[in-house]
Amino acid sequence: MSNNKTKSFAIILASGSGSRFNSNSCPKHLIDIKGVPTIVWTLNLILQSGVFDGIIIVARDSDLLITNKLISKFFNIEKEVFLTTAGGKDRMQSFFNGLSEISRINKINNSDLIALIDSNRPFCSADQMVDLNKLARINGCSCPARPVVNGVAKVFSKKITEVPPKEDFVEFVTPEFIRYELLKQSIDKSSTTAFKSLVEHSLNVFVQSVFTESSELNSKLTYPEDLVFLEGLVSKYNLKIPVEIKIES
Repeated sequence: MSNNKTKSFAIILASGSGSRFNSNSCPKHLIDIKGVPTIVWTLNLILQSGVFDGIIIVARDSDLLITNKLISKFFNIEKEVFLTTAGGKDRMQSFFNGLSEISRINKINNSDLIALIDSNRPFCSADQMVDLNKLARINGCSCPARPVVNGVAKVFSKKITEVPPKEDFVEFVTPEFIRYELLKQSIDKSSTTAFKSLVEHSLNVFVQSVFTESSELNSKLTYPEDLVFLEGLVSKYNLKIPVEIKIES
């Protein structure tokens, strides 16, 4: 883990129901990609990055037991630096539930970094995690982004009212990193759930986020067809498939 004075903490959001995946009986973070649960892929790359001093997984209360059980097959949970906690009524409330639990266990300093990570973007590279961590240390907030390729438009009452130049926009995704001091300032200024991203919290205190170039490895598991695409990425990029740890007898 990081040996620098400034620490980094990861909050992994895994509290979705899987309804858009047509899998209400199995949350998306537990759906297998090449025989391995999505959350395991995500955790594996996070640990490979080596930048985090604490990791927490936020899942629905009903999924915590099975989540811990599956994770323990691949990681020695007594030696690793992650916890689990129950999610909230929406995405950002789940994030703040995770932040509260991390704060309970660790002393978080103003200069420390907090990362919001989607469990269902399982192939974000370890190198990108390192780059985002460095950028956030320098600039206060960071995320992956790429140019918008399709047209964008403002709408009102189901009618297009304006077509701004798409060159003025990027599509940004997780993982997002923010300096804890900035997040606290934004929370003091606005409701904790007023925004849906850390980038918005950063802008709320007049700090512009910097970004790295996102790629197809930042793709998200949302719909059934996404599973085929993600499994194709494993072969395309020759990603090493996580394996279960051997239990000593």
